[in-house]
Amino acid sequence: MLKSVPSVIPSKHIKILLVDDTPINIIALGALITKCLKCEILKACNGVEALELVKREDVQIVFMDVNMPLMDGYECTKEIRKW
Repeated sequence: MLKSVPSVIPSKHIKILLVDDTPINIIALGALITKCLKCEILKACNGVEALELVKREDVQIVFMDVNMPLMDGYECTKEIRKW
């Protein structure tokens, strides 16, 4: 007899931030995520934009590239953790 498996899909609306300076990476990852989850995808092409979005929006998950112009992923992550 099969037991009930708990759902891994969150019941509330979530916001996911994709941060990458390569547009095709954001498109591909966004398409993959939206196939599996009902969520809102926010996009940024550098750490500065990402930091502004995190401060303005209620973001639950961030996928961050490392090498980007203006502010790299490491520095942006440090700033997000301070905030």
